[in-house]
Amino acid sequence: MAVFLSAGHTLSGPNHDPGAVRGDYIEANLTAELRDLIAEHLTEKGVRVITDRDAETLAQYIARIKPGSGSVVCDLHFNAVTDPQANGTECFVPDRSTGAEREAAAELCAAGQVISLRNRGVKTPSQSRRGRLAILDEQGLNLLLEVAFLSNADDMKKYQEGKECYAKMVAAILKRYDDMFT
Repeated sequence: MAVFLSAGHTLSGPNHDPGAVRGDYIEANLTAELRDLIAEHLTEKGVRVITDRDAETLAQYIARIKPGSGSVVCDLHFNAVTDPQANGTECFVPDRSTGAEREAAAELCAAGQVISLRNRGVKTPSQSRRGRLAILDEQGLNLLLEVAFLSNADDMKKYQEGKECYAKMVAAILKRYDDMFT
């Protein structure tokens, strides 16, 4: 089938939303860079990848891609909170998630540990600050990955130093779950 990969925010277009901003870090830039790295590794592995466009909203992206039940959908984000000690990787799955979604999310959380990010575990939208995460309402194997806390200097140092390795690992995980549908 395909892996649908999106950067959680955008700096361009009429509905721009940079996401969290802390110091030199802008979530939209970080997610777009990681999206492109992961997509490159997936493409090298022969996986069909469909990404969001930098100027489109989430609603526009979802309408364009129309993911189906045989799709892997992964939305990338970076966390930020007022507590500079908050750290780690977490992955959200739908409240109605399948075993495969929970397994993929657990693997994505564990991938962060390879670059020394704390594993915060698998969560559902009801455990988020928002209560609802729109990308998780789509068909398919749906994942919303919060990579690290851009409000934590140590998290960002670890991420920046290991992002290439991390992108390869995330790509390998997404490919494995995409292979389940082909």
